[in-house]
Amino acid sequence: MKIYILRHGIALDRNDPNILSDKSRQLVPIGIEKITNISKFIKKQKINFDLIFSSPYLRAKETAVIVAEKLGVEIQETELLIPSGSFERLIEKINSQNFENVLLVGHEPFLSGFASFLLVGDESLDLLLKKGGFCCVGFYGKIEIGMGTLDFLLSPKQMISKKMR
Repeated sequence: MKIYILRHGIALDRNDPNILSDKSRQLVPIGIEKITNISKFIKKQKINFDLIFSSPYLRAKETAVIVAEKLGVEIQETELLIPSGSFERLIEKINSQNFENVLLVGHEPFLSGFASFLLVGDESLDLLLKKGGFCCVGFYGKIEIGMGTLDFLLSPKQMISKKMR
């Protein structure tokens, strides 16, 4: 099983007077453009997902929709990917189904903490997922906490540079 992790794209600043709550922050035009280009990169690399799990927060949903439309994949929202989500419950949800490749779209510091949890069993790894950052943690079969392998960790710049296109 491969767990792919994508941080949402660049969104409105949390101090923007036009937003009512953190949950309603939307992607800004440059965020949409970068996620669109990252989606093209993912497609070019022939990475496919059985399902996309997304945080219900607007910026994550918008990110997931861009990827889903490019790759033709279904999205399922889950509260387990909000910033205060549960690692253990998310693992239970993923393990309860027969996935080969799952994409999780959400927020920091939850996502990097989750990747660390998958890799070493706690949040001690100092991983950095920039907005639009993408990583993959692999397992032989179902998820076993602390037994994942870091297949890659990419910044948006790496995915949308001229060399990678």
